[in-house]
Amino acid sequence: MLRSLVGSEMCIRDRLEKELQLVSETAFEAQREALGCGIDQLATKSNTEHMLRAQIDQLQNKLADLSQSSNNTQQQQERTSYKASLHHHQTQIQHLEYELEQYQHALHEV
Repeated sequence: MLRSLVGSEMCIRDRLEKELQLVSETAFEAQREALGCGIDQLATKSNTEHMLRAQIDQLQNKLADLSQSSNNTQQQQERTSYKASLHHHQTQIQHLEYELEQYQHALHEV
């Protein structure tokens, strides 16, 4: 046989329901905020990757131009400098691609 709740039991039940709802709302807000921050970071890293790819294209064009011109010492130094910059940018892109994959994986888990 079911019995009805007395006043104090109803108060306890209501308080627990309110606390449970508050905890659920807080957890939801935290997840939403984390997701928003993750998306912002993802966009920032993606923009950085696009910028680096544009710089790599420019460096490759400069290297091609230098390869077609005469071979003096200054041009050889410029080619070496451009190649070093190109390698540095390519390494940065590899790191960004890895971080982007990690963020995307983390966002799918949320």
